[in-house]
Amino acid sequence: MAFLEKIRQFYLQAVQPLLLLLLRKLIAFLAEIFSNHPNATGENYFQHFWFTAKMSLRLVFTAVALFIHGVFPFTFTRTASNQMAKMNAIMTARVNYIQELAKKNAEPTEQAE
Repeated sequence: MAFLEKIRQFYLQAVQPLLLLLLRKLIAFLAEIFSNHPNATGENYFQHFWFTAKMSLRLVFTAVALFIHGVFPFTFTRTASNQMAKMNAIMTARVNYIQELAKKNAEPTEQAE
């Protein structure tokens, strides 16, 4: 029984603190990699996810409409081109916003006298 108690003590004194440290480092690393890009776009993770989910669904809809148009040329005659133009406008506005945000964040702030 003393041997098991020594193993338990070793675990509590050496292994458990090391595991907790590694777990904290892993959580910090995951938080960083999941937030770096969204933060660079001026969003949090969930805002970025929502935007990309909507764009993905728009792309799926466009792909389906384009496929049906290929089989039945008289259907969806302008749907794919209209959707691509809308997506281009959305992404262009988004890129411009991100660039302006980056410029604003890069400019040194003037201190009030």
